Amino acid sequence: MRRESVMAITDDVAASSGAAQKARRTWKHLPEEYPVEIAPFAMWPPKLFASIAYVAKTWLLPNGVRFQTLAVALIVWNWFTPSYDRVVTFQVDWMAEILLRNLVVFLAAAGGLHLWLYTFRMQGDATSFDARPMVKNNKAFLFNSQVWENMFWSLSIGVPVGTLYECVMHWAFANGHIVMIDWMDNPVWFAALFVLLPLATGTHFYILHRFEHIEPFFKWIHSIHHKNVNVGPWSGHSAHPLETAGIFSDIFLLVLVPCHPLHALYVLMAHYISGPAAHCGYEKIKILGITVLNSGDFFHHLHHRFYDCNYGTQELPFDPQFKSFHDGSPENDKLIAARRRELRSKATARSKS
Repeated sequence: MRRESVMAITDDVAASSGAAQKARRTWKHLPEEYPVEIAPFAMWPPKLFASIAYVAKTWLLPNGVRFQTLAVALIVWNWFTPSYDRVVTFQVDWMAEILLRNLVVFLAAAGGLHLWLYTFRMQGDATSFDARPMVKNNKAFLFNSQVWENMFWSLSIGVPVGTLYECVMHWAFANGHIVMIDWMDNPVWFAALFVLLPLATGTHFYILHRFEHIEPFFKWIHSIHHKNVNVGPWSGHSAHPLETAGIFSDIFLLVLVPCHPLHALYVLMAHYISGPAAHCGYEKIKILGITVLNSGDFFHHLHHRFYDCNYGTQELPFDPQFKSFHDGSPENDKLIAARRRELRSKATARSKS
């Protein structure tokens, strides 16, 4: 499926009703920090005190995704990871245990968010970026359903691939193929590595993602993920098997530096928890009016709607540097719309040639 075909899906879905057409032109909810900006340490020159505040905010707030992801990684490491005397050789039993554990974590994250936000509608549209529901009765999706297709790719490919990579990492740690450090060995580096990991994995994501937007790779691989114009919790890992294999491979960046299995588990749990949260379509998850999770990623939501912008993350300077940054403003909407018209024109010319 080519990029222009995915754009056509967007238009067909949006045109299904007057309300949906209006939602396509405007946002139901805008984030508190609007227009979107990149992180202060990714600006030039970097803003020192703002950067310190940003790091503290993203890591230390209990309702932050990173805080909760790290908490889950700690629980998983201490109580739900096989002992290292077992993982020195690949065996079905301990690998199956990890697969079951990862399925539970992912089902709790993606399934829990979907039930809360879309099945039971516990928040209605409060803090929802886009009021459109998940797509049903559309042949563009497997089983004619966006949610069922998303679940299929996530559970049949996403979790098994992530589990396989995790098992390889545990085996490598247990056999001394990775320099393993403990908290007491170097507490400064141990803590600093967690802060640096999003920059490393974000760079990995940007390079891979930018490559996937080049034809014919978009048609062959990335178009499956981009059928999700209005994303939901299951959308984060709804992707072609080759894309999934690439996305989860960021865990192998850790073989380059001294680290601990907890760092590897954090990277993996970020896929299973932060992935669904970032794609859930809501800025905040609230219970009884209290924000329990700062979830949605409006920066990436803009990418799903407009395709040709925001390829990376807000914590890296690549999109501003390469003129693909979209801050969510109407002025940037016009620029992206012009780019899409150009793409359609080129597609039409190719089809006639």
